[in-house]
Amino acid sequence: DSLPAPLFVKTGFWERRATMDRSVTEEHYIAAMVLSGVGDAVGYKRGEWEFNKSGPSIHKELQKLGGLKNIKVQLPEWPRGISNGEGPVIWPSTYGPAERDKVYHSFSLSGWAGACGHDAPMIALDALLGAGSDWEELMSRAAFHGGDSDSTAVIACCCWGVLHGFQGVPKGNYCNVEYRHRLELCAKQLYTLSQQ
Repeated sequence: DSLPAPLFVKTGFWERRATMDRSVTEEHYIAAMVLSGVGDAVGYKRGEWEFNKSGPSIHKELQKLGGLKNIKVQLPEWPRGISNGEGPVIWPSTYGPAERDKVYHSFSLSGWAGACGHDAPMIALDALLGAGSDWEELMSRAAFHGGDSDSTAVIACCCWGVLHGFQGVPKGNYCNVEYRHRLELCAKQLYTLSQQ
């Protein structure tokens, strides 16, 4: 006997796009970007839903909350007080390596600070804000902590390069770095693209 026909739409994405009765405007692009943030925020739900492996339990909780229309996405208060992009930065009175480890751990989703795309940039930013123009302080905060420190240091050091170049960095830290030629070539190509 024959198998049932597979369930799929024969029309491809671009064919569907071609049949839309309107053109895509800048407003659509804005909506796409903003709504991608909504998808991340709602799907994450401060870590509660992102790693929940049961769709039915998430739907049950969503129903208890009154449905999607009752979800209000908003920023939590970030520990540095700059969620609105304005300063001054708020620092704890004591913020050495032990205190930073606790704070960085609080940012983490998996219990290993800096191990994912959520907390690694937060730790790197925290390190950049705290270091000012002091390379050693940056490395103390971004590279020498009890988490996935190479990931956080990659982000922080890249941002340092954009902000300060090699200023304040001991030559021994970078003159023989692995793949230096490739990194420089990539940087030059990216710079060329940015100038077009």
